[in-house]
Parts: sequence; structure tokens; C-alpha cells
Amino acid sequence: MSPEKQIESLERKITSLVTQIKNGEITAAQSKIGKPFNKLKELDLASYEKFLKQYKEVLSTRTV
Repeated sequence: MSPEKQIESLERKITSLVTQIKNGEITAAQSKIGKPFNKLKELDLASYEKFLKQYKEVLSTRTV
């Protein structure tokens, strides 16, 4: 798989997981979102930072 396709796939997965966490469907621990984040960081640091910012915002607004 080309790096561009990998990045797109990881971005879709992270977006989906962040949405599920935001909607309360799963917890951050259940999502295992760290694995796709680590892979994305290796491939595209700018995209990683953008999604990490969104993820942190969702976590700060979620109450356990």
C-alpha cells in the first residue's frame, strides 16, 4: 500500500474512533487509538498533530 493510501486509511480510522469516543459509544481506552496515531506520526507528522489536537479537545469535553 502506498504511503498516501496508508495516511488516508489511518485518518479515516482515527476520525471514526474520535467520533465514537465523542458520542460515548466507546471509551478512549477501548478505542486503542494509540496504534493508528503512532503509525500516522511516522508517515505524516502534520496530520498527526492535527488529529491529536482534535482528540485532546474531545477528551477535554467528555466527562467520565
